[in-house]
Amino acid sequence: MGLGYLLPLALLVASQASFNDDECDSLDGRDEDCALHVLQKATRLRKIEPFEGPVRLGREADVDAAPAVTDWLGSQEQMLGSDAEPLLGASAEISYSPPSSPTSDLKVLKKGNGLAPPSKATQYNGVAWPEMVFPGTGEMHVFTIGDWGGLLWEQYGDGGTGLHVFPFIRPSCSINDMKQCFNETGDASGPCNEACGYVPGVDNQAQVVVAEQMKQRAAKTGVQYFLNVGDNFYPQGMNTGCGSPMDQIKEATKVQFTKAFNWVYSGPLNGKVWLSVLGNHDYGARQFNYAWDQQVAFTWASDRWVMPALYFSQHVRYPDLGFDVDIFMLDSNVMDAHGLDDRPGSNLCHRRFNAQADCSATGGPPSVEECAAWFGDLWGRQATWMEEKLNASTASWQIAVTHFPCGHKLPWYSKLRSNGLDLLVTGHIHEQQLQFLPGQLTCLVTGGGGGITSERSPQGDDSREYGFFDLTLSKSTIKVELVNHLGNVVLTHSIPPFAGKPLQGAVVPDAPKSEPQPAAEQRSGVAAACSSNPQCAGLNGDCCPTPGGTMLGCCEQP
Repeated sequence: MGLGYLLPLALLVASQASFNDDECDSLDGRDEDCALHVLQKATRLRKIEPFEGPVRLGREADVDAAPAVTDWLGSQEQMLGSDAEPLLGASAEISYSPPSSPTSDLKVLKKGNGLAPPSKATQYNGVAWPEMVFPGTGEMHVFTIGDWGGLLWEQYGDGGTGLHVFPFIRPSCSINDMKQCFNETGDASGPCNEACGYVPGVDNQAQVVVAEQMKQRAAKTGVQYFLNVGDNFYPQGMNTGCGSPMDQIKEATKVQFTKAFNWVYSGPLNGKVWLSVLGNHDYGARQFNYAWDQQVAFTWASDRWVMPALYFSQHVRYPDLGFDVDIFMLDSNVMDAHGLDDRPGSNLCHRRFNAQADCSATGGPPSVEECAAWFGDLWGRQATWMEEKLNASTASWQIAVTHFPCGHKLPWYSKLRSNGLDLLVTGHIHEQQLQFLPGQLTCLVTGGGGGITSERSPQGDDSREYGFFDLTLSKSTIKVELVNHLGNVVLTHSIPPFAGKPLQGAVVPDAPKSEPQPAAEQRSGVAAACSSNPQCAGLNGDCCPTPGGTMLGCCEQP
């Protein structure tokens, strides 16, 4: 393919990079980062099945992405040359500023609760969105989705129209290898690398393939609403900058929502509410000043897109079935907000790509120097809000939805579990997973929505790469079904109501500390990798899966 397609894809290959093997050594005591590192590393070796032993899980492609993109970034100015303007927008080749976009003709309206569009994207943080009510005694279905929004050819001046899956690396398969497998323009320099496990008609059309299976299932079972975990639009969210008035929808926003959302999730999915959060790509992947605020604003221009704030709650009532649900939508992008010079390519706050960035007009970070602190403050306020809301909830079920995968902020989610959290729904890893966190908290990874190529090849009838989860809610159970891109149900699990919820208003207990593993077990396999990690040496608990494979320990300060 020509440079016009290669470079924008290479820009963000590492935007979801997880830790390299030695990165825990330099995390300055951030135990949650250490825990996430070893947890993700363990996940690459084990897949936790419901109440069964572990099975092999291939490595996450993210592990190799950071060094690859760092090498590329080092020479990108020379590589870009005269192609910089069509690739990145007229203002982006030096400052990395997002391209500008005119205002569209879309109109914003007050919502049913009388709320006008906010003056800033953060104005309604913590809002309780109006109750949704679903009468009837039939089955009640909720679909989960993440990492789904394909990129548009028009953004890159390379010809063609419509959606395109964002090619990503796989084991022994580079970005260039995957591009050669795609080869829509017919100018690949060599054959497709078999190591990529490329499946034509699936990998290059993944978002549409998954959406078609959603439509087919919805036509049979019905669906009431969606839980959307973010990375809604690749590669950098809305293809314009933050800070536009919140009562205006930019043309870039209109085009991307029209082609990657409305046109794709149509038919039986029309009119179904999407409760949504932001992923790291929605902020800009390696910077924070793409138009994440436009995704909030679009709530007032859509009858089904719901993201009124960066974090909010939704109460859902099923009067004829006698139960209700409290859903808490959370922003976990603090996990990609690092120091000014750390992790180029997967750091929302890197100084190189945010030199002129300023999202203060919409309530965001005012500068790159204040970026990490802004995300930290957002998390702190949200965590306090979440604990208060969960402790006050009298609903039959409590569900949390966020972008970063099972294992981030593990002690905190253990605390939430002790106060009644029934289910955690996440994404970021580009496949479908079912895991169990401390206290047997069920955690889903639903990152196989198809906006980006999956972690591994989607071969086989039982593939768990591309797909979605179908949650059947009732008073007595949440039935979890993993539906893959072929429409096959490849995993089923039932969640009972959490029996250990304390009385409303009771003090939330601290998360229980994990029991240390016997020395013999600590010296073998994955456990040895955890216990030998210098960053974890002075911590209580084991950051690895327990020997039975059905519980994940945590790293906590003694």
